[in-house]
Amino acid sequence: MSKLDRHTLLIDDEVAAFLKSVKTRQTVDIEAAGTLPRKKIPVKKTDSSSPKPGLVPVLAGSPWKHYTQEYFIEYWCLFAIATSKTSRENLHMIRSAPALNDEKLQIIRQICHPNVVETMEVYSHDDGNHYIVSRMMESSLMHVCRAPEYPSESQLSSILFQVLSGAEYLISKGLVPESITCAGVLINLAGEVKISNIEEFQPGGKGPEAKIGLSNLDRWSPEAVNMLSLLDSGPSMEELAKHGFWKKGRKEDLKSLAYFTLITAYHRRS
Repeated sequence: MSKLDRHTLLIDDEVAAFLKSVKTRQTVDIEAAGTLPRKKIPVKKTDSSSPKPGLVPVLAGSPWKHYTQEYFIEYWCLFAIATSKTSRENLHMIRSAPALNDEKLQIIRQICHPNVVETMEVYSHDDGNHYIVSRMMESSLMHVCRAPEYPSESQLSSILFQVLSGAEYLISKGLVPESITCAGVLINLAGEVKISNIEEFQPGGKGPEAKIGLSNLDRWSPEAVNMLSLLDSGPSMEELAKHGFWKKGRKEDLKSLAYFTLITAYHRRS
């Protein structure tokens, strides 16, 4: 884990230009975009045995007719924290996905897993851009890496297992992670760890080739070292799930860690 100082960069409203396609630099008139009709694309319901009620809806127009921008944050991407104009009770995350093609969009609409950030709806703008609306997550693994204290081994066990579970599910759906970064993996106050940057995954792509290494070996038990050695051999999720290291952690163990990273956070103004 890194001992780097951690910060959250808050950005002024001028960066709202992220809501326009990377293919154009013209300013989008938010009010004009908001007048576009809000249409639901007909979707087919899933099998009744599935916990998912249906596909994520794709709506025409701009999300800002239905959501209010509260803050913009630069992180693994530039995204907005927003509230619904019909109910300000819940917070949402809205990010731009200009490179989202039809194939990837259809896959994302089917994603439903406890370790992948929940997509509530996708907006398709007439400029060819897409905007993904998801549920709010309070922190990320980047904050955990930069926190003043290391997570315990049980907490690391829970983090790794949840990330692997989410990645295994996405691969089964045809989305291969070219990279999974700490900034792109979010954690909420319930101790749930979720992969968020699914639009960066490639359908049928090739996964990252990376070597697994350890620093500060004295912080790890022999069981943890053995598990990481197993990871390097490219085992299946079923093989990994049988390892005793995973029995050490539960997501409830991460609740205190999530609050700790928030309490110890500081930011600098742009």
